[in-house]
Amino acid sequence: MSRVVYAFELRGIQGYLFNTGRLKDMIYASELIDYVLSQPLDEALSAVGADPERAQPRRTGGAAYLVMDSLEQAQRMRDLWTLSILQLLPGIELVDAVASADSVRLAVKAALDELQVARNRPFARLPAASPLSALAPRTGLPAVGKERGESLDASTATRREVQRLAGGLTERFGDDSLLWPNNFEEDSHESTRFRLNSDNFVGMLHLDGNGIGVVLRELNRAASHLDDDSYIAVYQAFSTGLEKVTCLAAEKATAEVLAPARSERNVVPARPLVLGGDDLSILVRSDLAMPFAMSYARHFEELSVGFIQELKQQLGSVEFPDKLTTSGGLVLVKPGFPFSQALALAESFAGVAKEKGTDAEGNKMAALSVYRIQGAVGDDAKALFEREQVTGDIELSLPAYGLTQDSRGKLPSLAGLLEMADTCLSPKFSKARLRSLVSLMYQSDSLAKSDYHRWRDLMQKDEGPLWQRFENGLEALVGELERDLPCSQQVNDNGRRSSPANDLLIALESLMVSPLKLNKEASDDCA
Repeated sequence: MSRVVYAFELRGIQGYLFNTGRLKDMIYASELIDYVLSQPLDEALSAVGADPERAQPRRTGGAAYLVMDSLEQAQRMRDLWTLSILQLLPGIELVDAVASADSVRLAVKAALDELQVARNRPFARLPAASPLSALAPRTGLPAVGKERGESLDASTATRREVQRLAGGLTERFGDDSLLWPNNFEEDSHESTRFRLNSDNFVGMLHLDGNGIGVVLRELNRAASHLDDDSYIAVYQAFSTGLEKVTCLAAEKATAEVLAPARSERNVVPARPLVLGGDDLSILVRSDLAMPFAMSYARHFEELSVGFIQELKQQLGSVEFPDKLTTSGGLVLVKPGFPFSQALALAESFAGVAKEKGTDAEGNKMAALSVYRIQGAVGDDAKALFEREQVTGDIELSLPAYGLTQDSRGKLPSLAGLLEMADTCLSPKFSKARLRSLVSLMYQSDSLAKSDYHRWRDLMQKDEGPLWQRFENGLEALVGELERDLPCSQQVNDNGRRSSPANDLLIALESLMVSPLKLNKEASDDCA
């Protein structure tokens, strides 16, 4: 009996999310995408006579592989779903294919091969613009309506008409008692405002799983001998299990890091944008971004152990890792910085973290690359690093930090960086002197060495234990230290010495304006 599969994926999601540049529109768009693959897809399946409760190989992360009863039913589903996406998500590219074969596995493979071809076909944007069309000023696309005098294109108009959806994206991060902000406006209501610290930085954090493609290839090899029902069950277990690991890790990290930092009105200083598959993209207040990344990565690893064990029990002898890890990029930006560019940079830095977090044997460690943007940029992560973090033969930022205990001794520890920043918070430690030293390292090697010698001699004389903790922290991050400057003696793979000086300033300055630190100081004063 021939088996039929209808496969589709949504493309251009990032452009759809960020095309207006408004936080509210990003939120509406992410909630809408999250919703479309649940109830509307169920209704479309029911309309063509398919059972929406039927187990399917995949139905997460903006894509689905749906086993249908016949070619006719699959074609009707394709037609109906194309129309549904055009109405619900105008501006999103739908790439789909129908394929049949002797087994579900072969039908899925044939459909995926067709999807590869379909991705190269031009995407027609509707409605088309004429010379007389009014254009939406935020996107430059043909306007289809107005709101408060502003012309809106089809995608913006649709997302602004959508009511808040039950069971939406934010509910995966915690219970309904938590409120999530939707704008940065100073005059907005406290229940909706994203309140930042006095540094006015927000972190665009992007994390995704390491080596998922390798796991999928091994899964496909191990499942090649299974019958259709077992094949579907295994792939459904993989997709839903991975999604569960990601969502539970986000929920636990929220409870540990974000919930304690909520305002008196229960507003969380963060806003999720994407959570699905093995991906997480979220805006987080600057002082919470690194702790949130560490908490999420730790829980992701811990939860993945049980997930991998369940797959091994279903498949028998397979070469899966004992657990999964996640790596990412954190880019700190001002609220006026284009968020589409911020996410693209975060993804680019995530690529650096993945590269640095892979050892010689191919083992993947949880890693994070950190960067702070203070002006316009037009480069990817590596070009930006070379342009802004290299002076002479010294790199003033480390390319990646380990997020969990497993990376200790293999990568510099992000926890170690935060411990160093906490040491530098001491009233006896001059933050201005540290900033001045970093500035001198860019300007003049000799001036920087002279300044560092004077500062070190003074600190060793007056605050010896504090300075020793500072140098111990540096040594833990980069190894044996140079005598004349706060950098490593040994050169790295690029033939340069390494220093975490700029990363330390980022962490330190975020902590200095953190309400959590200020509240602790106030409590200590009262005591």
